[in-house]
Amino acid sequence: MDLRNRMGNLKITTIIENAVYSKKLKAEHGLSLLIEINNKKILFDTGQTSDFSGNARLMNINLSDIDYCVISHGHYDHTGGLDEFINQNEKSGIYIHKNAFNERYNFKKEYIGIPFRDKIPENRMHNIDEITMLTEQIFIMPAPEVYYSEDLHTKGFSVMENGFITDDDFSDEQSLVIVRDKSLVIISGCSHRGITNIIKAAVDHFKLPVALVLGGFHLKNESDEKITKISAILNSYIIKQIGISHCTGINAFHLLKNSVNADLFYNFTGNTICM
Repeated sequence: MDLRNRMGNLKITTIIENAVYSKKLKAEHGLSLLIEINNKKILFDTGQTSDFSGNARLMNINLSDIDYCVISHGHYDHTGGLDEFINQNEKSGIYIHKNAFNERYNFKKEYIGIPFRDKIPENRMHNIDEITMLTEQIFIMPAPEVYYSEDLHTKGFSVMENGFITDDDFSDEQSLVIVRDKSLVIISGCSHRGITNIIKAAVDHFKLPVALVLGGFHLKNESDEKITKISAILNSYIIKQIGISHCTGINAFHLLKNSVNADLFYNFTGNTICM
């Protein structure tokens, strides 16, 4: 079967993100997206708290109907609502890398790992360590190889492994790739290993141009020089649209908006993208 020729109506709803323009919805430092295609529903991350659930209710999203839950990496701002999701949804598998459950810390030595780690039923967890097909069009991509070292955002993060604190290489990071209409839609959580590396891994594997890249790029605290270099790499790929969210930052949005060839927009809580 040639996946590149398969099509389907695609809808992506941002359930929660750092920015909001609705008086009713809530925003937080976190990310949660709902992807709907061909009667399948995929929840990508669960935000920092249970607030994503309240937003979902206001947007008429029934969390009990979700078919798959994919976790981008084991930080609190992407997994804090996982316990609430499990309480509301009895059928969805949780697709997550085993290393996501390691204890994680920031540069202040504060714990930033998964809350409620012991409340996730083992029989619902699926450990992902290779390219995994959820449906005929939806794939989970594991942590990419770091080809563009200038787009690496791991400094200051540490992890507990085998009783020792070491630098976090984010081996648990994973993204989603949707193949439709002879192009790719790439969805990322924080891109600690670099959005350019995620794009390269997807393009190298599927041999297709990119219709949309959506998610956090972790550029909030990066220098203008570094962001300019990343812009140049992005321009080396065929990308139609880029939607930035969460940990990308306003300064990075401004620089990218004025330097990338793709149509770039800022994503926000409550936004819906239909393709």
